[in-house]
Amino acid sequence: MGVTGLASYLALGNTNLGRSVRWTAKASVGADTSIPLVVDGNALVYQVCRECAWLPRGGYSILLSAIRQRVQELLSVNLSLTFIFDGPLPKWKFVERIKRDTQRISILDSIIADVSSSETNLLAFASASATLLPPFAIPACIELLKALSMNVMVANGEADRIIARMARTQGAYVLSRDSDFFIHDLGDHACYIPLDTLRVSNEAEGVVVQAKAFSRQDVAAFLGLPASLLPAFATMVGCDAVVTEDRKLIDDLVSSANTGANSHARIREVSKFLCSLPPDFGSAGAIMRVTDGCTDDSKRDKLQRILLFAAEQYQLDGNTSLVQNERNHFVATMMSGDYSHKLVEVAEGRLLWCTPFLEDIRRASAWDLARTIRSWTYAFTIWSHAPLTLATTPHQHLDVPYLEDAGLSHLLLDPMNFEDYCRGHTTVTEYIRRADRMVAEKVPPTTPADIQSAMSSINPSSNTTISASAFAALPPELRQSLYLHVLHSQTQCMQVLPAKFIPLAACARFLVQELQRKGSPLADFELTAWIGASVKTILTAFPSDSAAQQPAQSSLPTTPPPWTPTRVSVHLLAQIECILFSAFLLAQSLHHPFLTQNFTRYHWACIDPSEFHRCMRVARGGGGLARLGGFDSTSDGREADSKEFEEAFGVVMAAVMEGLEDEVEVVVGARKREE
Repeated sequence: MGVTGLASYLALGNTNLGRSVRWTAKASVGADTSIPLVVDGNALVYQVCRECAWLPRGGYSILLSAIRQRVQELLSVNLSLTFIFDGPLPKWKFVERIKRDTQRISILDSIIADVSSSETNLLAFASASATLLPPFAIPACIELLKALSMNVMVANGEADRIIARMARTQGAYVLSRDSDFFIHDLGDHACYIPLDTLRVSNEAEGVVVQAKAFSRQDVAAFLGLPASLLPAFATMVGCDAVVTEDRKLIDDLVSSANTGANSHARIREVSKFLCSLPPDFGSAGAIMRVTDGCTDDSKRDKLQRILLFAAEQYQLDGNTSLVQNERNHFVATMMSGDYSHKLVEVAEGRLLWCTPFLEDIRRASAWDLARTIRSWTYAFTIWSHAPLTLATTPHQHLDVPYLEDAGLSHLLLDPMNFEDYCRGHTTVTEYIRRADRMVAEKVPPTTPADIQSAMSSINPSSNTTISASAFAALPPELRQSLYLHVLHSQTQCMQVLPAKFIPLAACARFLVQELQRKGSPLADFELTAWIGASVKTILTAFPSDSAAQQPAQSSLPTTPPPWTPTRVSVHLLAQIECILFSAFLLAQSLHHPFLTQNFTRYHWACIDPSEFHRCMRVARGGGGLARLGGFDSTSDGREADSKEFEEAFGVVMAAVMEGLEDEVEVVVGARKREE
């Protein structure tokens, strides 16, 4: 990510480059003003995952505890924090995204091949898979930061330019792990701190935070270039906006030396070429000069456009929008961290990235099972973003003032999306893993007729005809019913189930029925393991029935758990998370009535890989409920906890199995499936 090889080149070239910064809790006492720090949210999550090798087995509670701890450490030394996350992916980054996702698949292949019960391999498994972030990682961290009253923003696009512009405006430090920040013009008073230089310790004076801070001017001087040429330098060396094929052509134009894959050699050759230019050359002039050497007119014109566009990404202009300037209701809500950027990508770009994470690549993508849920989600998203003047058919006008009174003005992102949908022409492109590569597949949203049928089955006495205004005015109970309808869970037991168990039970019902439909029914011990692990995790995270209660904090584990994953348990857990995440998007697309409470959090709070792998072994071996819940004869004084677990397990399992008794495979003696 960023300029190819630049971070390692600077680290090896001069250990004195950059200045050391040191902040202490003691020094911050009585300070008049805090020190502004703009944090690249995605980079922070990845860095914490690298440091917290238990993420693949400890669940989101472990990740969130690590994030909370890091935030508290930074706050204790009087840093004023602003977190900015990436939003919808710009089109020009699609090629790079597919390349990275393909690389993730290769990593997955090697990780899964090494899955075994040995302790050495288990530690390697945890470390190697730490940054293969599952889909809830970023949303869960955003929700936590907002709960901690942090300043949080999701960019309407990539976060880099907003981070750089905010740092320049505030004279703030930037905390990230993206070498593009060596290039961005942060101004005279802002510096870039690479996350891997950050060190936190507890000393006699309290918490101490140390790091290395780099200014743009120092980096330019080290490379022997004027700072104005750094954007041209980045594009010629290689950045996200320049694909590999174009980099090879640039190498031929810059130098006769064959640098090949040696990024440090390329940096030296590009620096040498730029140093040969007149001192008053800017980046645009340098790009024109280097491309003039291309004798093929079409290649030269194409390369000029690519490099000039890439260099523009380092310019901090007035187009970098902030939340308060955004007029579109949904985009503003997304930028505030309350609406998934994936739904904006659906509404604006008609696409969804099904990013591969920890799964068995010998099997079908874990995202496959939940495609039906996503088809409904795409339809509800399109209805939510419908133009104010269109109903079920184009050119049928609605009462615009009503929609404005409902606070739903400025919803339109793609002017033709709703019109195409009504004509049956809309599809959403899913980028999804097939075997060892990423492919683009067209997925049609659920039709208006099917939505109308669903609403009629939910409320037969209603004469409401689906339209943009009718969808905007759906009452909360009908939105809840549509959520359950899509997940095949409109049953009596579900109606009385506590809210914190609804996503778990509804998604379990969906999985049972989908696998039965595909001719590969879920085994009874697999369902038992999933429900047991999730019920225990939810009871731990939400010990009270109060929906407003904050989840309990988890401590970071210091020793590895005694339970190890298998290929079967890894892939089943990936399928479970994809179903839960698709249900999470479904709830947001419906503006679910519980969204203002903990309902979105319940979708990921029930995921704990360590508990799941443990329960898989217990359930496969025919262990009883006490063992499933982690209670045994030595659990003195925990009788009340054991009883609560067994009662909750019974209630949830009854809701899952209502009417599905014949759709779960009975495995005699909990016999292990062939792997």
